[in-house]
Amino acid sequence: MFFLSFDLGLLSWLTAFITGSSSFMLWFVVPTFQESYPKEGYGRKKRGEGLSSPSQPVKGELRIDGEWLKDSENRRVLLRGVNLGGSSKMPVGLRTNDASGLERKGITFVGRPFPLEEADEHLERLACWGLTFLRFLVTWEAVEHEGPGVYDREYLTYVRDVIRKAGQHGISVFVDPHQDVWSRWTGGDGAPAWTLDAAGFEVSRLHESGAAFTHQHHGDPLPSMMWIPNHMRLAAGTMFTLFFGGRDFAPLLTVEGKNIQDWLQEHYIRAMVALAETLRDEPNVLGFDTLNEPNLGMIGWEDVRRKSAYLKHGWCASWFESFQLGEGKALAVDYYYPSYVWNGKKTLNAGRVRAWREGRECVWKQHGVWDVDERGEAVLLKPHYFQEVRGRKVNAMGDYFVPFLRRFMTAIRKASPGSFIFIDRDTDFEDPTAEHCPRFSQRSEGVEQEQEQEQEQEQEQEQEQEQ
Repeated sequence: MFFLSFDLGLLSWLTAFITGSSSFMLWFVVPTFQESYPKEGYGRKKRGEGLSSPSQPVKGELRIDGEWLKDSENRRVLLRGVNLGGSSKMPVGLRTNDASGLERKGITFVGRPFPLEEADEHLERLACWGLTFLRFLVTWEAVEHEGPGVYDREYLTYVRDVIRKAGQHGISVFVDPHQDVWSRWTGGDGAPAWTLDAAGFEVSRLHESGAAFTHQHHGDPLPSMMWIPNHMRLAAGTMFTLFFGGRDFAPLLTVEGKNIQDWLQEHYIRAMVALAETLRDEPNVLGFDTLNEPNLGMIGWEDVRRKSAYLKHGWCASWFESFQLGEGKALAVDYYYPSYVWNGKKTLNAGRVRAWREGRECVWKQHGVWDVDERGEAVLLKPHYFQEVRGRKVNAMGDYFVPFLRRFMTAIRKASPGSFIFIDRDTDFEDPTAEHCPRFSQRSEGVEQEQEQEQEQEQEQEQEQEQ
């Protein structure tokens, strides 16, 4: 007989007794509850002591040695922590299951993940559980929701104050600029609504047109995991394509005299720089993630008629079908539920509404990917549009994600010298100072200088081409 128990604070949720022989094994699973604790000292052991854990890592103390993080005494460091937290994706007071959750005016993220006056209670609890590190969630929307270049200084101060309190409890952080399928209006969280405005979308019609699936418009009960296929819907797919590759794939789409790729990336990076500058002097801020779960949209997609082999969940349209839906066409598309189980076809956009604002046409129609013939039927003109640029097959990660990554790294390290950059994408980076976690390589000032020189040369070439 073997006894196994997991102690998870208030709830020892699993106690398993295993008996067996070479031919028989029997499991008994019995949930058991510990005695409740008073609010004072919540989460501590009965003897009133916190769990023992190595001291928190601080900025400048850690270094990269091969595949390990090491401290000033050359000891390998394993970061012990949690995500903080899921509530930070939504403004205070808004709900995810009704249309009010898509409100864009008069919102605030001050109080996410918790009110400042409650911070000590939560942070003490985490410290008592032996946690000395946090992945601290923020969103682009939280910083810049009012409009381009308008930063919520109250929120920036709030984040600094919460992180400062974390340091007082022996907890360090890295900042996670979080997003899921682009934004609240496209089925997730992250970017402000005005980014969609700039691309020409009418955010109030994205769900009805089939350009996105949102809990707020669908309501309850919500089919499980329906947010994930939003990666293959028109709105999120278009925004990621424009963010990473607008110069090549949507050269006609400009905002304030700049291509939308440069305009979006500049605003995103400047918003994160504003946060980095606010946190520059906090010793318990080790660094920044680049962007949670970045997606490259349609970049590299070999044929826009082909549907995803991976995202077979819910309504599954091809990119070409999504273009038509966005322009107001009703289409019956494949429906899978649960995942990979085909349940026939279901109609999207039965009301025949457009996802685009009045006076704006589909950006991919504008760029000649498709059109409508004299009978009103959609005609695909460039099925391989996102696979080749100027006669060369694109390397989606190398050509589009890595340049963004370098741009972000340079800006953040200038605003907050010594910051680690945590990369959230499994890819082969040309940059030898960046590798997939948990493999790291030592930073080289020479390499970083080369990168800056390359960026300057690229900018000079672009300016010459524009002239």
